Amino acid sequence: MSNFKENYGIYKKFKPLYDKGLNDGEIARKLDCTRSAVCQWRSRNDLPSNYTHGTVRDKILDLYNQGYSKSEIIDKDISSYKYTMNVLQGLEDNYPEVKNKSAIVGTLLGDAWVNNRPLFGFAHKNSHDKYVEYKKNRIDLSCNTYYEDGMGITGKPIRMYKCIYHTHPYWEELRNEFYPNGDKIFPKNYLEEYFNWESLAYWYMDDGHDNKSGCYISVINFTDQKEDITNFLDDKFGLSPTIHAKDRLYIPKENKIKMVKNIKKYVPECMEYKIKPL
Repeated sequence: MSNFKENYGIYKKFKPLYDKGLNDGEIARKLDCTRSAVCQWRSRNDLPSNYTHGTVRDKILDLYNQGYSKSEIIDKDISSYKYTMNVLQGLEDNYPEVKNKSAIVGTLLGDAWVNNRPLFGFAHKNSHDKYVEYKKNRIDLSCNTYYEDGMGITGKPIRMYKCIYHTHPYWEELRNEFYPNGDKIFPKNYLEEYFNWESLAYWYMDDGHDNKSGCYISVINFTDQKEDITNFLDDKFGLSPTIHAKDRLYIPKENKIKMVKNIKKYVPECMEYKIKPL
């Protein structure tokens, strides 16, 4: 660390950084000096800290909700170690209860994911934004939603509506169950407890489509477990599914009628086209 007190050149660099809104720790890193040196400089010039405790907490919360680990947040040097740890501990003591695991595991078999951080999220094209809002309300946990432009599977530009959930220990549990080796699997033992008609409703709305002779659900993400899936759905609901071409699970008409009667109460108006006609 250099001694800025003996270097007027460094003194002159403090004010522009301060005016940009950098806090003491950020200025100290930029100038390779101590945070206390920056604090002394501010005090001599009657300048308040750029972050009150309230906004420091907001910044810690923002990083936490983006999935940063404790050590990563501490390394950001936003505030003192003690204050940062107090904020983080307070968060971990107050995680909300996960009330609808059935909806979560259902859409996780479909279009949702749990990334490496781990954070849970899902996305649909912007014309299905009402469906995103419906799922968000059913899951009922803290999240952020936003539109994002990208490329579709056909290579054409597409606008997506994304929902990314805040940090929660449940996401780590799901990451371990659904991605034990990095790739998504169908965790049949785990699903025995949580998979129900509501779960099937979300999986079907995400990856299914109607057919006059029955209906289909894509299982392209689970090509090595197709037999496990057909057996699971038959044992659980008596749907007698079979696997058709293009890695699609087929449910015949008589069992499609049974499925629709049981899932329709979970299907919002914007997705009713997937269950008509019977």
